[in-house]
Amino acid sequence: HPTHPRVTLTVSPQTSVRIKIMSEEQQMRKVIFAINITIDGYCGHETGIVDDELHEYFTGLLRDSGVEIFGRNMYHLMYPYWHDVAMNQSESKATNEFARTFDTIPKIVFSTTLKSVEWNNTTLLRSNLQEEIVKLKQQSGKDISIGSISIASQLTQLGLIDEYHFVVHPIIAGKGPRLFELDGMKDNLQLKLVGSKTFHSGVVALHYKKH
Repeated sequence: HPTHPRVTLTVSPQTSVRIKIMSEEQQMRKVIFAINITIDGYCGHETGIVDDELHEYFTGLLRDSGVEIFGRNMYHLMYPYWHDVAMNQSESKATNEFARTFDTIPKIVFSTTLKSVEWNNTTLLRSNLQEEIVKLKQQSGKDISIGSISIASQLTQLGLIDEYHFVVHPIIAGKGPRLFELDGMKDNLQLKLVGSKTFHSGVVALHYKKH
């Protein structure tokens, strides 16, 4: 077309191959890690401002995800509590919706010690974490959500997390599990801020992408 010199109806086989590869890369699923964290870098589940706005934020992230991945500790923390809330709808509207969304999403638990999992839509895997995440990224579907600090630490060192959501609470905890213990990191990982949201509670959600 005379007004679109870059568009042509005839392409070489080599060009066709390049176009196909680019298309597959563009469609590759993203790995997303979202975590509540205090100002001093702790992320214990007993510390934080838990309200409807926080639940609505995490529900939105879950709706963009096709699978949730965590380990044994997180599995025991989340089940059966959130399953029961999803079934009984016993909390506020926003909390009930978070529970329902979390309950219905497919889940994968990586553990070498768990013998079985009881939660619906949940698969127990003992295989290599890196290999499984790479396979999931190559499949079609929504984002891959990471819900475990230990797994997120491993995947960060492997360069497999594409986006981070750090939900910072205006609290100085002084104790608890730290966000990352990355002794194996060779280089600093620089992130790009692509969005932020301030909650009425003073919590600030920071959305970063890997460069």
